[in-house]
Amino acid sequence: MLFNLSEAWAQSAESRTAEGQIEIKPLQIGDTIPEELWNLSLQVVNHPDGNDTITLNDYRDKKLIILDFMHTRCKGCTDKLKELDTLQRTFGCTIQFLLMSPENRSGMESFLKYRPMSTFYHFPLTFIDQTFANHFRYRFISHFVWVYRGKIVAITGGNDVAEGNLKKLLNTGNINLPVKNDFEGEEDI
Repeated sequence: MLFNLSEAWAQSAESRTAEGQIEIKPLQIGDTIPEELWNLSLQVVNHPDGNDTITLNDYRDKKLIILDFMHTRCKGCTDKLKELDTLQRTFGCTIQFLLMSPENRSGMESFLKYRPMSTFYHFPLTFIDQTFANHFRYRFISHFVWVYRGKIVAITGGNDVAEGNLKKLLNTGNINLPVKNDFEGEEDI
């Protein structure tokens, strides 16, 4: 199941700028994560240490951070959680999966109440709100952004997040995966 999240981009760049909002240029493969994103406070639910907020900088020591833009009402997204948990445990401290959801805290807590992570997964996965989602433009989920040593190296769907691809990137420092492009053929929105 795919969710269309284009509503986040429904306003034109002109109207966002006219309202005094800063135009954010979405990050692309090869871009370095800006320092302000590393230090942006993010709301979390189900953090292993019980934290209410984190920063991306908390995970900067990981070789690979994978941002999973997902939704708890997306069956494909929630089915992928078990696989992500297995990969997280397999690769240990070299990688970190961070789940990004447009839902508010109560929506996330409700999901966890009815499908508690601790009963399904051995390693708690952290849910994060979409505070900085505009930096990672997408329309359909699932959407994965791979950050290797501070740079975006891949933007993929869920099928590419697999053990072989993770090993290749961690062992060689390179990965060449097809780019997930939800806006192909469209002019800049």
